[in-house]
Amino acid sequence: AISLQEISYKCECGEKYKDSFSLSQQVLEIDSYHKTALNIFGNSCIELDKYDEAKAAFLKLLEQDSYDVWSYNSLSKIYQKTNDNKRAIECGWKAVELSQGSFEHHLNFGYLLYEVGGNKALEYAEKWLKKYGDNNIVKHIGNALVHKEKITKANLEYVSKMFDVFADDFDNVLTSLEYNAPQLILKELEQIRKDEKISKLSILDVGCGTGMCGELLKKHSKFHGLYGVDISAEMLKKAKLKKCYYKLVQDDLECYLSNPKKQFDMIVSSDVLTYFGDLETIISGFAKTLKNSGRIIFTISKNTINNNEYFLHSSGRFVHSIEYIKKLLKDNVFSIKNISENILRKEGDIPVMGYVVYAKK
Repeated sequence: AISLQEISYKCECGEKYKDSFSLSQQVLEIDSYHKTALNIFGNSCIELDKYDEAKAAFLKLLEQDSYDVWSYNSLSKIYQKTNDNKRAIECGWKAVELSQGSFEHHLNFGYLLYEVGGNKALEYAEKWLKKYGDNNIVKHIGNALVHKEKITKANLEYVSKMFDVFADDFDNVLTSLEYNAPQLILKELEQIRKDEKISKLSILDVGCGTGMCGELLKKHSKFHGLYGVDISAEMLKKAKLKKCYYKLVQDDLECYLSNPKKQFDMIVSSDVLTYFGDLETIISGFAKTLKNSGRIIFTISKNTINNNEYFLHSSGRFVHSIEYIKKLLKDNVFSIKNISENILRKEGDIPVMGYVVYAKK
């Protein structure tokens, strides 16, 4: 009574996995090698933590087509979830090779190596860099793992494509990570307006993404006063749907801030500077983009690894020293008004510590 296309849609949208499991199972009772049913059944099993059944389904698909790249990708997930990290990495590598280095499989492989960790992951990171080192995604994530080359900011192609891919699930994923940065920025803004008795502001949301911050900022912005800028076209589409911004601009942040078309009363940046190591251009750009006595509120992740001004963490994101931030603000004629240390989000079950910084031009 339901077509395989409908089952597939439910599965791909993350809906009714139990139904998808049951209905595809019925198809497989009639034809145990039905490719579409095997794929739906296998993916449903992953979501339902039925890993042995999922593995059997994808191995059956590979019996029919040993070049099925997505089956290797799915097996990699299954092996990782069952703590068979060696096979997880081997299947992830096979997916990269068979896809001839496609963006999706490079990205999946990079996250796999980061999450698995250990000597095997480092061995494959070296191998990955050696073979695909000209690829911008590999260059960034690979060096985050092995630090062969100094990286001062995340590559633009890597960032834009990564967020384009994640746009549909972005809000749900960050909610699951207990992402707290927008609320911390809102709290700081509310305190500023209360203490300084200032009226509504023209606000630029730097790296606005899907508009998670914008939804909270709207009531504090002037009429037609809330702008957002982001590098990802797909994220901006999601932000537009929330109808909280007067204007959205797609641009690289450094480029936008270095030649601003408009000045603002306030700039906010929530968990965005973590994709930049060297922040000189960003902080000086903040100064150019603010009116006299303009304010900035931003978050940075805390460097707890070493004494460097900034460091590329194995996650592919940068962490910063608060002394480095203070120096840059002072050099760019900002007066620091408040710095508070907080949990910004979680990675797995581990809290990510950072700072909320408020400064005035």
